[in-house]
Amino acid sequence: MDAANRERQFSCLSFEDRHASLLRKMMGSIEWGPLIYEGKFERMLKTLSKITRVALRSACEKIFEHENLEAQASYYRDGFPHLRWKLVLALLGNSTALNSLLYKGDFPAKNISKSYFRIYADIFEHLMTEIPARDSFFLQLIFQGRIRYLEGLPIECRSDVYELARRHLAQCDVQFVEGDILRSFGATGGAIDFLSFSDVPSFLPDDLAYRCLQLAHAHMAPGGLAVIRGHVRQVRPDITGYIDVSHTYSELTAQESTGLWHFGSYRVA
Repeated sequence: MDAANRERQFSCLSFEDRHASLLRKMMGSIEWGPLIYEGKFERMLKTLSKITRVALRSACEKIFEHENLEAQASYYRDGFPHLRWKLVLALLGNSTALNSLLYKGDFPAKNISKSYFRIYADIFEHLMTEIPARDSFFLQLIFQGRIRYLEGLPIECRSDVYELARRHLAQCDVQFVEGDILRSFGATGGAIDFLSFSDVPSFLPDDLAYRCLQLAHAHMAPGGLAVIRGHVRQVRPDITGYIDVSHTYSELTAQESTGLWHFGSYRVA
């Protein structure tokens, strides 16, 4: 969608004035370009893609040209410029550069025994040999700096998923609470049946990360599920009162198309 068309379609939407004003200002600041690239994570990947495209040149295109996974994996093993790729991985493997260039000082401290180089080498080998490159939002941003193939759009961009969300939105009450998640459980009214911590605990001090599930426990419904993810720092929380059911979802989490995350799933006992 070009910028003019996006602005025209925006003007057809119904918003409260304060929301319309905020969104219009935000969209105007990016000249009505694609909002999908404006998240902190996406901007980080676009920064990295500039380095990747200089180092790998045509290989950034070729990894997406294969019609099946077998051909893609074969190209990665035998035709990919591995020496130049190691230079990119060396940047990812440099925690100082990674923290200052991409995370602006916010990168969680690593607690995995592998080196950064080995972590990212393993992640990309998995992605390029076991997941179609066009299906990966992460690979497209890393190698292209943008989404060229619609298969890589996030799941919320799929029309069937959007329609399901729209239909069910009319049947529930959505409330937004701004604040520290660890101090906001009470605002939910309790009986939480699903709680996503995302990767927030990996940014917390060790003691608070360890206690995160316990802080939520009194507000969880019987049988409620809490999920935590982490990248290079894996949180191992106190699971008293919970059952670790991560293995139940291992097949599903293996399909996650960035390869960045380790997941922990915990059901209230």
